[in-house]
Amino acid sequence: MSAPHVVIVHLGRAGGMGAVRRVRGLVDVFEAAGASTSEVRLRVDYKMTTGGLSARQLAATARLDVVPETLSWSLSGVLEHLGELDPDLIVCETARAYSPAFAERWPVILDFVDRLSVSYVDRAGSVPSRIDRARFRALAVPMRRVEQRPAPPGVTRAAVGWADAQALDATWIPMTVESPSNPGTPSGRDRAAAEHEDRAHDLVFFGNLSYAPNIEAVERLSAFWPALQRARPGTSLLVAGARPTDEVRRLAQLHGWALRADVADMAPVLSSARLAVVPLRHASGMQTKVLDAATVGRAQVVSPVALSGFAPGFPAAVADDDASFVRTIVDLLEDPSSLADLGEESRRHVMREYSVDRWSRWAGQELERLGVRSA
Repeated sequence: MSAPHVVIVHLGRAGGMGAVRRVRGLVDVFEAAGASTSEVRLRVDYKMTTGGLSARQLAATARLDVVPETLSWSLSGVLEHLGELDPDLIVCETARAYSPAFAERWPVILDFVDRLSVSYVDRAGSVPSRIDRARFRALAVPMRRVEQRPAPPGVTRAAVGWADAQALDATWIPMTVESPSNPGTPSGRDRAAAEHEDRAHDLVFFGNLSYAPNIEAVERLSAFWPALQRARPGTSLLVAGARPTDEVRRLAQLHGWALRADVADMAPVLSSARLAVVPLRHASGMQTKVLDAATVGRAQVVSPVALSGFAPGFPAAVADDDASFVRTIVDLLEDPSSLADLGEESRRHVMREYSVDRWSRWAGQELERLGVRSA
C-alpha cells in the first residue's frame, strides 16, 4: 500500500516566520509517521483576482461558516488543485486557510493555531492607527464565531497552545523540535556551569522586534531595569530579533543594551547569554522563543502568560510581577549551579515532550483513525 498523502493548506505569507515554522513542524511530524506531504500556498499561488470571487465563498462568509480573510484566495482554484493532489488528509493552518468545501470531500484537521480572535483584540489595543484598530476589532467578531462553533462532520479541531486548545475544545498539537544527533553533549549541567563565566551577556531577550507584544516586553524590561541594576550592578542584556523599531533601538541605547538586528541563526545568540528573560504581558499560541531557549539548555525567567501555550510542568522560573523578575534574575545569575540545573531540566523536558518523534506517534494514530495508515 502506498504512503498516505497529507496536504498542508496555508497562507504562504512572506515574513510569517511563526506560520512557516508551524507548517514545517507538521510536515516533519506526518512524514515521520510514514506519510507523504504537499503544501498549498493560498496567498502565493491562489491569490484572489478581480472577478474571481465565487458566490459560494460569499455565501459561506455571510453565514459565518468561514472568516472574511478567506476571500483573499480563490476557492475554485484550490479545489481543482486538491483534486489533482488526491489527499488522504488536509490540514488547514488557521481558520483563514479553511473552507467547509474541503470537508465535503476529504478528512480535515482545522489547526486554529491559537485564538486569533483574542490576538486581534490584543493587536487592536497596541497599534497606533485608528483604521488598523477598527480593522482588527472587526476581524475579531467573525473569527470568534467560527472558533466557538462546533466542528462539522469530518473536521478535527486542533491548536498549538495548551490554553488555547482547552478554550477551543481542540486537540493540542504543539510546536515540535528535532532531537539532536548527540543529545546531552552541547548543554549538559557540568558544561553549562563551567561556561557560566565565559558568556558575553547575562541576559537575552529575542523575537520579532516589530511585533507589538515583543515591543511591550522590551518596554517592561526598561521599566524594571533600574531596579535590576541596583540589585545587581553591571548586569548586561542582549536584545535580538528581526526589524527592531525606533523605540526598541532608543531603549537599547538608553540602557546600554547590546542590540542585534535581523539575526539569521538564533543559536549563537542564545549561546552568548547566561539566562533568557521573557517578560511578555500578552501572548497567544505557543511561544517559540521559550521552546528555542529550552532546546539549547538555556534557563529562563518568564511571565505566566509566556507559558500558557505549554502543558503544565514546563521547567522555567515564573515571575508574576516586575519585582519578582528582578529577584529571580538576580538569584539565578548568582547561583550558576541552579542556573545550569534549570537549563538542563528544560532541555530534557522539550526533547521528551515536544520532539518530532513524540508527536509522530500522534500523527500515526490520527492516520489510523481515518483509515489511511500505510501498511
